Amino acid sequence: MTGLARWSLLSSQVAAASLSRSILARLDEGDLLLVAGRPGHGKTTLGLQLLLDAARDGRKAVFFTLEFTE
Repeated sequence: MTGLARWSLLSSQVAAASLSRSILARLDEGDLLLVAGRPGHGKTTLGLQLLLDAARDGRKAVFFTLEFTE
């Protein structure tokens, strides 16, 4: 894929479910994945999709967020 001018262009081309499957295929047990980006670009959605897909595959998964700090 060639470079895109904006993150929103990339995120609009890739569905969260397919991205989740692609990421999970590269993770081994015990790996830590840090998801970062600007507000409103789907980090939480991707994280929750990863958690669901991992659980469906019988893998251990933990979702941790600092989103709702005081």
